[in-house]
Amino acid sequence: MIDTVIFDLDNTLTHRNNSIAALCKKFIDQYKDKLKVIDFSSLYKLITSIDNNGYGSINNTHKKIKLSIATALLEQLDWKYDMNFEELLDYWMLEFPKSSVEMYGASEILKYLSNKGYRLGLVSNGADESRKATLESLGFTHYFEAIISSGAVGFKKPDPRIFSHAAACLNSPVERCCYIGDHFINDYEGAKKCGMNAIWLEGFYTMNQNPPESKVSSLNELKKYF
Repeated sequence: MIDTVIFDLDNTLTHRNNSIAALCKKFIDQYKDKLKVIDFSSLYKLITSIDNNGYGSINNTHKKIKLSIATALLEQLDWKYDMNFEELLDYWMLEFPKSSVEMYGASEILKYLSNKGYRLGLVSNGADESRKATLESLGFTHYFEAIISSGAVGFKKPDPRIFSHAAACLNSPVERCCYIGDHFINDYEGAKKCGMNAIWLEGFYTMNQNPPESKVSSLNELKKYF
């Protein structure tokens, strides 16, 4: 019997590209007087191409997405004045979590599961501070008994240890947990390898194989499993 549901964050509870779009609007408003020309579509395309749904492009100049984005903003936008790299980096780190846009149906499914008595957790690759800031911005923090980030524990999905660690933090055997995420390898297969149940949220990760039976195309469809 499943009594614990654990979620991924990016492109599961929050829509990454919609969040970038929200950030771009704020960025233009903040820096319009310091730029010679600024266009929403070009800015959005620049950031999303580097971000690549949170996984980073193979063409990025740095290992960390935040550094590549700050560098691109500094070097590829047409500034009127000399711009400071650290200011742009700080802007991304502070404002991107605040710009988070929830995935359609996220509030509803979290409330539904909580009301039914499921224990809820989150496992996400990334820095602990940004994971928690994103959840806070979305208003979701209070739903979760455990928030596990790769930045805090030192290993990342699809390493089965991060899933096992989450189950232990939630005081639940792995076989009574179900993990939900958008990335077939990192989320679905990673959770299955540690003995968890898993449901794949399709639509963001392109597969070269047949999809699993346990899949949904929207968060609202999860109700049929719980």
